[in-house]
Amino acid sequence: MTRRASVRSTHRRRRIMGVVSERGDALVSELKDMFGVSEVTVRADLAALADRGLIVRTHGGAVLPEPGSKAPEPTFAAREMANVELKRRIGEAAAALIQNGQSVVLDASTTALQIARVMRRRESVHDVNVITNGVHTALELLDTPGVSTILTGGQLRATAVSLTGALGADLLSRVHATLGFFGARGLTTSQGLTDINLQEVEMKAAMADVCERVVAVLDHTKLGQVGLATFVACANLALVITDDGAVRADRHRCPTAAFRLACGRRWSTCPPGRLSPAADRCARCARLMVGAHLGQRHARKSRLDVRCVRRTTAHLSRPLRVARSGPRRRWRNQRLECAGRVRNGPAHDRGLVGGLDRPRRAGPGIRA
Repeated sequence: MTRRASVRSTHRRRRIMGVVSERGDALVSELKDMFGVSEVTVRADLAALADRGLIVRTHGGAVLPEPGSKAPEPTFAAREMANVELKRRIGEAAAALIQNGQSVVLDASTTALQIARVMRRRESVHDVNVITNGVHTALELLDTPGVSTILTGGQLRATAVSLTGALGADLLSRVHATLGFFGARGLTTSQGLTDINLQEVEMKAAMADVCERVVAVLDHTKLGQVGLATFVACANLALVITDDGAVRADRHRCPTAAFRLACGRRWSTCPPGRLSPAADRCARCARLMVGAHLGQRHARKSRLDVRCVRRTTAHLSRPLRVARSGPRRRWRNQRLECAGRVRNGPAHDRGLVGGLDRPRRAGPGIRA
C-alpha cells in the first residue's frame, strides 16, 4: 500500500467512526455509497476498527460497543479516530481560554492533542509554558513560536503514548500552572473525572494538584460514564467543555462546575464576570451559549442545567446561576439571576430555551 493510499484509508476510517459514533450504527451499503468505494473496502475498514475495539461488527454493518461491556484499554490511535470533529471543536473552545504568559497543563488525551494543534496555528501566542505527559502533544508543540514545552518524564506507556511514574510526579511537585486541561473515560457527580488505568489516574491527579483551575474537555458520550478510579473530584472542577450533545442527552450532573458548549465552528470568550453579545456565541446556530452555575442544591439530587439564551445582552458582576424555586424535590420556574440589566428584545426573547430549540415565555422568574 502506498503512502497516499494509507492516508486515504486512515481518513476514511475516521469518517466511518464519526458516522457510527453519531448514529450508533451504520450499514455497509450506506458507507459504500457515502465514500464511493467497494463493499470489500468498507468491510476491511470495519474489520480494522473492530480489531481496535472501537466498534462491534454486525450482519451487514457495525454498531457501537455497549457502554458497560468489558473491553481492553483502547490505543491512542484508536481513540484519535473517535469523534474527531467533536474533539476539534472542543479543542478550539479550550485553547481560547489560554492567555499569554500562562503556564498550562495538558494531559495525554486525544482532546488535549487537539488543543495543542490549535495553539500551533495561533499567531499571537507569547510566553506560554505547556507541561504535558503526552508524547504526541509535546511533538505537536515542537518549534511552536512563543510556546515552551516541558515533558514530565517517567515511564513510557505504549498504549496511551504517555509518561507516568514517580519521575514525573517529582517534577510536578516543583512547578505551578494556571490552567489544566484533562480528558477522561467518564464524568459523574458522585465519582468526578475517572479513568481506567491506575498509572494514568495517579499521573493525572498529580498534574491536577498543581493547577489553579481544572478544566475537563470531553464529548457528551463520556458524561454519565464511570472508569476504574477518580483523579479529580467534581467539586474541584472549574469548567467542563463539551459538545451540544450534552444538552440533548441531558446526562450531565456535576453541580459545582460550569458547562460550556463547543457546538459551533468558532468560539469566543469574554473577561470573567462579564457577558457580551460576542461572548460564547455559537457560530453555527447564532445563539448565546451559557454555562450556568447551580445556585442551590436539590434535596435529593443535584443537577447542572445548561441553557441557551437567544438575542440577549447581559452585563454581569457575578456569574450566571440557575436558582431553584417552588416546592421541595421539584424543579420549576428556573430563572437566570444577574446583578446587571438584561436588555435587547421583547420578553419572549429574554426567556430560557430548554435544550436547544424550545423557547419558553418569560415569567416572573426572569428579572431585568
